[in-house]
Amino acid sequence: MDITVCLMKATGETEMRRVEDATFDKLRKIIGCRNAEYVPLKGGNALLVDEEGLLKEEPQYNEFASFNAKRHIVGDALAVRLSDMDEIPYK
Repeated sequence: MDITVCLMKATGETEMRRVEDATFDKLRKIIGCRNAEYVPLKGGNALLVDEEGLLKEEPQYNEFASFNAKRHIVGDALAVRLSDMDEIPYK
């Protein structure tokens, strides 16, 4: 399954990406983490964030992702449609 995601970098940049044959592992690699946390948002979307972001050597606060999630987010985040998340295999 191919999906489109929005990468919200901790630097403030955003980037739309097309992920071919999307898997949970591919999405984790885009944000550079081992353990990803799923944060539901209003409007049928969710964020995929680094669950261990605060443990990194130099954690970076992600202002844009934090604003959308209504909580503190550290590191890069991916905005994904909830309907796409339900279809993505956990490989």
